[in-house]
Amino acid sequence: MRSKLMTAAAVAASTILGASVAAADPVQEQLRLMEQRMAEMEDRLQATSDELKNAKQTVEQQQAVLTEAGLAEDEGGVRSAVGTFFDQVDVSGLAAASYNYRFLGGSDGNLFIGDSFRHQNADSFSLDQLWLTLDKPTNEESRAGFHADMLYGASAQAMRNGFVGRPLGGGATPGSSISDQNDFYLFSAYVSYLAPIGNGIRFDLGKRDTLMGIERVKTNVNFNVTQGLVFQLVPITNTGLLAQTNLTDQLSIAAGVFNDVYSDTSFDDSRHKAYFSQIKFAGDRFSFKVDSMVGKSSGVGLLSDNGGGDLCSGGNACRSSVLDAVATAQLTDDFEAWFQFVWARQWGNSILAKGDTHAFATAARYHFTDDTSVAARVEYLQAENDFRRAIDGFGIGQTEVVTATFTGAQKLTTDLTLRAELRYDRNYSNGTLLAIDNGGSGDLGTRNHQLLGIAELYYEF
Repeated sequence: MRSKLMTAAAVAASTILGASVAAADPVQEQLRLMEQRMAEMEDRLQATSDELKNAKQTVEQQQAVLTEAGLAEDEGGVRSAVGTFFDQVDVSGLAAASYNYRFLGGSDGNLFIGDSFRHQNADSFSLDQLWLTLDKPTNEESRAGFHADMLYGASAQAMRNGFVGRPLGGGATPGSSISDQNDFYLFSAYVSYLAPIGNGIRFDLGKRDTLMGIERVKTNVNFNVTQGLVFQLVPITNTGLLAQTNLTDQLSIAAGVFNDVYSDTSFDDSRHKAYFSQIKFAGDRFSFKVDSMVGKSSGVGLLSDNGGGDLCSGGNACRSSVLDAVATAQLTDDFEAWFQFVWARQWGNSILAKGDTHAFATAARYHFTDDTSVAARVEYLQAENDFRRAIDGFGIGQTEVVTATFTGAQKLTTDLTLRAELRYDRNYSNGTLLAIDNGGSGDLGTRNHQLLGIAELYYEF
């Protein structure tokens, strides 16, 4: 009986197993086909994704081209013809205003305070300067660049009206108003190219600010509110070609040819030019540079070298030379100082005698905190004969002047700074530098000293 049951169980098991094996073959085939189809679908999806990615890149490239051309809107919905211009250009600026008061001489007939660069009238409010600067620097990846400074305010008036370096007998009458003049002035504008020669030689062609001296027209880079008398002995801007390069990480040289030593104009009325050179060492805490410039100087000549009655033709007539040396030192993290020496020479012509001006200035600034500082500057200037390239108020004969300036500065915000200044001027030669023209009568006083108080507020952006 048992053997029959075992036989029956074996037959049943073999039947079931046979049926299972028979059924497995179609299932395996179906699974294989499904895997094959899924692989084909993945390949198609990958191909479609690649096509979409390529299409997106093409669209982005086309959009960028159209945006740069000003034919399409950018991501912010703005359509601009300048395209990505401002992505490459640094834009900055400054606004400065002041009030000054003369403590000595309150009974004088008018408010003239001598040959100040931009503060010509005492007891006056003034919009000193409004700057807008555009700068596209050069580098090895982008060798072309440009720079432009647009200036408005009293500083622009001083530059435009020739208060710096005005010719003999030129400029404004002491105490006169210049408010009716055009306040706008293109301070600088030049194009640059970084030539792949040596460590790179940068060429600037156009009108640019000078490399000479240390004080600048832009007020926020100076220790003091007012520029000193020595500031006016060196050129401020020149039109021509300048080349400069770094010989090492610390040593650099520069050379240039310009239309004139002092007068800055794009129109040159002669074939004569002025020539400039500089050598500079810049260390971590100490720097020193020597600048020289020699050549034609319309600022001391009365006529051009064209036509009859020529006072400036031939020889050294109407020529000037300027030698300028500046040393700077970062004595500690909080204490900095500079020293400047200038020797300026008028070579003489049929009217102006040969004469020299020697001057030096030194200044220091101490930072109590990042926001609070004090500064002081002392100057000494001696001019021979009637050499009046910069100090047009000097009288005939030798002139000797000393100035002392003290300035305190406080940052009110990150961008806004308040400065207060006391300045004392003493003219030992008793010339007309500080004399007062009482109401334009031509009756000059005998003032030989003055004390000024100035408050300035400037905002950097």
